[in-house]
Amino acid sequence: MQYSTMTTPSLQFLSQQQLLLLLPAVILLVVAAAADAQGQLPGCGHKCGNIDIPFPFGIGIGPGCFVDGFEVLCNDSYHTPRAFLRGTNGSYFPSPYELLSIAVEKGEARVLAPIASRCNTDINVSFSAGMYMDLVVTPFAVSVSNVLIGVGATAVTTMQYTVPAERIFSCLAYDFGSVREEGGNGNCTAGCCEFSPSTLTKDVLLSVRYIAEDQTNMMWSTFPCAYGMLVEKSWYEYYRRDMFRYTLLNRTTQGVPLTLNFAAGKGSCLAKGQVPPPEYACISGNSSCANATYSDTPGYMCKCLDGYAGNPYVANGCQDIVECEQPEVYPC
Repeated sequence: MQYSTMTTPSLQFLSQQQLLLLLPAVILLVVAAAADAQGQLPGCGHKCGNIDIPFPFGIGIGPGCFVDGFEVLCNDSYHTPRAFLRGTNGSYFPSPYELLSIAVEKGEARVLAPIASRCNTDINVSFSAGMYMDLVVTPFAVSVSNVLIGVGATAVTTMQYTVPAERIFSCLAYDFGSVREEGGNGNCTAGCCEFSPSTLTKDVLLSVRYIAEDQTNMMWSTFPCAYGMLVEKSWYEYYRRDMFRYTLLNRTTQGVPLTLNFAAGKGSCLAKGQVPPPEYACISGNSSCANATYSDTPGYMCKCLDGYAGNPYVANGCQDIVECEQPEVYPC
């Protein structure tokens, strides 16, 4: 996208009145020049522990630290500070969500999500936990790069959502052929099931039950739990021992990685020839815009053009890949 440039006359030829009129523009230029490589202004955090926090995300209370809906809280009470994305409260998914990483060039943020479970302490007593994630009023959506997985001897994992349209999916994990913990590792087959959603969603209700109609786990002493999770495709490697005791529940206490897509811009992409409004999000040259299709509220995301990489949400954020690979020739 091309933008016209304006030539500013030399300050030595301006009157005092003209200088006063020009001062706000000069201040804005100085502030923009002070922004760091992540697009953050002075006084705004751009790193939390080992996680980079690029604009439109941000830490701080000053104006311009982050775009509405992208505030990050950095909890430094841990040995390694942990980042949390402030979001809406859900029945089972507490807010804020813990961040694992942010990739603005892909429009993705990775967070930790809890798993759903149903466990027995004896044949008549069971306890369950579901997972509910409500992103309807946020700029985020659950990515199609995640998969629904069920683990257990008789686990029926169900995923339900209402936005963009009400849908219900289930998968059945069944295995009574062996009571050995070893063997069957790696592939999601016996005792494991997998389903790949094809639509981005704004709200997710995840639950798990036993296959028996009376919900009784007849083999509770051997297989005490059934599990369900929405997780990144490449993260979970099936281990048969996950069906035994409380193994999977114990090793996912902080949650499992879940990928979210985000739309940092409100409204729609610009029509050809349309003048960008002040709040337009794709401010870097060599960037493009794509409308979000997973929400009733218009929104869009920005990307660098092919051959460019970086942050399309900050000035000069999209850099030529070839030039950046040769810093001794091109000052990237």
